[in-house]
Amino acid sequence: MGNGYVRTTLRGLLAAALFFGLALAGPQDNSLVIASSQEPNVIAGDFLAVLNNLAVSSEIAGYHDAPLIGLDLSGENFPVLVTELPTVQNGRVKFTDVQGGKKRLEINLTLKENLKWSDGQALDTDDIAFYYEVGKAPGMPVGNPDYWDRVGLKVSDKRNFTVTFEPASAVDLIGSPMGLAPQHAMRAEWEKAKASVKGLDLQKDAEKIAEAYRSFFAAFSNPQAINTGRMVYSGPFRVSRWVPGSTLELVRNPNFSALTPPGGADKYVQRVAYRFFKNTNSLLVAVLGGGVDVTSSAGLDFDQARAPQLVQRAPGRFDIWVVPGAIWEHILLNNYSNVPRVKELGLDDKRTRQAIILAMNRQGLVQSFFGGLQPVANTWMPPSYTFYNPKARAYAYNFDQARQLLSQMGWRPGADGILQRT
Repeated sequence: MGNGYVRTTLRGLLAAALFFGLALAGPQDNSLVIASSQEPNVIAGDFLAVLNNLAVSSEIAGYHDAPLIGLDLSGENFPVLVTELPTVQNGRVKFTDVQGGKKRLEINLTLKENLKWSDGQALDTDDIAFYYEVGKAPGMPVGNPDYWDRVGLKVSDKRNFTVTFEPASAVDLIGSPMGLAPQHAMRAEWEKAKASVKGLDLQKDAEKIAEAYRSFFAAFSNPQAINTGRMVYSGPFRVSRWVPGSTLELVRNPNFSALTPPGGADKYVQRVAYRFFKNTNSLLVAVLGGGVDVTSSAGLDFDQARAPQLVQRAPGRFDIWVVPGAIWEHILLNNYSNVPRVKELGLDDKRTRQAIILAMNRQGLVQSFFGGLQPVANTWMPPSYTFYNPKARAYAYNFDQARQLLSQMGWRPGADGILQRT
């Protein structure tokens, strides 16, 4: 429990992945075919996730976008586009006390030399400043307003810049503190979008402003824009073709130099193809028929990934990995007492929230529905993360204790046995 939430639910699975074929190099033609039950309506150009935030969109972006700082499988930072990780020890991280006992965080970063976009144009701090400008635009319908309220940017030259957060949050040093977008490709359209909303009222014309911004992102992220080469990419792959409802293909980006895999990029997968399935049963048939190499994180559902066809009838053909991920299913409870319904239900009293979580047999749900393979989430961070607190209280199922807590607050059984407020 924390921040007015009850952490009630199960730590989600990152993927129930099915791998077969050659490991690093993929099949004989150095390609990787991925089956997905989810297809984005836009990709790439929607760099603020204004138009969609589907899981498969982030997964695809992992191929064509390079972050400043990445997260490895252990949840640890590693430098991608920047020269080194910022730390207090190397002087790239600085905390300053500000009013109210809070802190201001400064992160000093340097881009690697000779970075390029997929079209060969230079990738530098102009692209970071452009990302920041778009995100900070008044009325921008971002999904994470808290981040944009706290973040600041100062550019020193083409490679050096400082990202600030005030007040600082515990997660500001996890992964990239800032994104980037190709200003040379998108600047002209952005100026048109800004001109179209100039003079509009942020309150009265909020939807009109938001729609103008959505149109800007769509112009670089819809299938037509992608297939005509309007968008450029910073990552190890670039999108070569997108057939909506069918496939999306990516090929190696020869201008990506930020990371060099052992032995050279030519020793690894050269083409990635996503095949989209509206029906997961069809996806399962494709897996069994050998038409795909791996399932997406948005692939088979849990039961299908453990279906007898895969687990029993085809032993040795498939590797089935159940991998705990950083996504969790949860219920958020409003605990602000200025909301009448919150006060009426006692949600502003932690005993109510404790009773709710104690009354849920989450481990029983895991056992019944997921064969005990889904871990229960006791905090909002996965155990692999640096800031995970293993000492955080774990609320085990205890129905009697839940009743006692509610009884202390005046809840009594009604004629039907259901607790009611007296």
